[in-house]
Amino acid sequence: MTHFAQGWDVDLLPLLARIGIGSVRDEHYWDEVEAEPGKYAFDARSTGWMAACAAAGIEPLVAMTFGNKHYDGGHAPASDAGRAAYARYGEAILARFGGQVKALEVWNEYNGSWCGGEAEQDRPRYYAEMIKAAYPRLKARDPAVTVLGGAAVLLPPPWFEGIFAHGALAAMDAVVIHPYRGRPEGVEREVAVLQEQIRRHNGGRDKPIWVTETGAMPAPRAWPWEGAQDTHERARAATASYLVRQYALLLSTGTVARIYWYLARDYGEFRLMGLLRDPGDAAGRYAVAAPYVAYATLIRELAGLEPRGLVKVGRPVHLAAFAGGGRETRVCWATLPTRLRLAAATPLTVVDLAGVERVVAPVDGQVELALGQEPLFVRGTCTAAALGAGPRVVAESASDFAREQGANGWTYGWSAGAAGPFTPMTVASTMWGETWRGQADFLAISAESAHPGSDDGQAVWAVRRWTSPLAGQVRLVGSCQRDAEGDGSGLRIRVDGQEVFAALIGGPGRPAELDFDRAVTVRAGSTVDFAITPGPGQDISNDSTAFTVAVVGVDPGR
Repeated sequence: MTHFAQGWDVDLLPLLARIGIGSVRDEHYWDEVEAEPGKYAFDARSTGWMAACAAAGIEPLVAMTFGNKHYDGGHAPASDAGRAAYARYGEAILARFGGQVKALEVWNEYNGSWCGGEAEQDRPRYYAEMIKAAYPRLKARDPAVTVLGGAAVLLPPPWFEGIFAHGALAAMDAVVIHPYRGRPEGVEREVAVLQEQIRRHNGGRDKPIWVTETGAMPAPRAWPWEGAQDTHERARAATASYLVRQYALLLSTGTVARIYWYLARDYGEFRLMGLLRDPGDAAGRYAVAAPYVAYATLIRELAGLEPRGLVKVGRPVHLAAFAGGGRETRVCWATLPTRLRLAAATPLTVVDLAGVERVVAPVDGQVELALGQEPLFVRGTCTAAALGAGPRVVAESASDFAREQGANGWTYGWSAGAAGPFTPMTVASTMWGETWRGQADFLAISAESAHPGSDDGQAVWAVRRWTSPLAGQVRLVGSCQRDAEGDGSGLRIRVDGQEVFAALIGGPGRPAELDFDRAVTVRAGSTVDFAITPGPGQDISNDSTAFTVAVVGVDPGR
């Protein structure tokens, strides 16, 4: 993703082409293209970045954004006249830029912040009507153009179900998602849900999925307005790891056809998210950042290969296989430090994110690798993969998250403080997705976060409960993050009703991020409650708290 439409300099493009990036996503804003009703013009900025893309050999994906002041109050088109004008705007882009524009994206994040006006009353219906009006006209202008639809931020099943029910799927050649998430692991399961929805509404057939935005927001302690430079560099290294894990998991699904990283360079409040640094950075104009190097390595290692799916090894290891042209490459990592054993008759080449290679010869028919969150590319022929020495993850709050109570051993509920009983929540569907909700305001639990509540002056805890299938000692390894604003929130862990851990995060004088690793003893049937609380008072503003935990111990299957 670039922002040439917002004034970026185009000298960035050769640096993207150099590592093999073949396409960028940007815009020609409708309000600027049709400043006068029925008259279309592309200014020097628009034509300049398009010409620069052509010179660099980079294909532009153009998002058709946003409203136009001459129609429907400048909001998303809600009238027949507005929808027809929006279609003509897309036709004007194709007419002006000929065959250079091979893909047009109908709107951006319609289910999120970019809608407005009458269309907000029924977003799925209005979006479906808009794309159904645009699609035939765009295809008539250029039958070869790929029309992208969906306009979703995150991967919300209720949103897709809504627009597909209104017939939108037939008016798109590929489906757009923006799967932002705290950790990549689990994104492949969300894509699988979308794949099932597409098949159900498309006669059992797939459609390609395009990820036109994905990226990693730094954790609170690495936000650009806080922390030292070395903290920022650690954040960039974490982003590089995130990028490769996210891409490997998305590509492993077999239906994700393209992925666009947000952003090409640091930009304003999105500092530390770029592949390259800001042009005014002290390190130099577009100075290389760790994600740029990792992206270059990813492209080089996977070029010409096709996904062969995920290899089941056992948690905490993740392994995505790719092959083609007589070559095999695996992308592997672990969410907790552990070891992986690969059965191999010949040496394997192991490549890190910086592209540094080492050859590892098998010993007794096995190559053993130490794994952590930084992925490794492993080239060569392997016949099997298994866990080596290291932790066994029994349960994991984010990847085990489900919309059914009790699934994977987890239930979701609330309690009125420490003395209140555990009360199950119910699933609520919104345009953002599905979350567990309680009766108090803002009380919610999602895959990677929770929000406590307050009811008539009583603190209401958001409680994620795991029921143990085993007896013995386990470790509870996890983290919390939240805004520094407000009075803070709390994490309290209870085993069979007895508190074993408590901490406050955020608010005056407290860190906005907390890591914990606690050993506890459980029996078969023990309940372990992870409660996010309003903190020291009843102020629940800014109390949305990112939370993940892994239960590490004896593998019950062994």
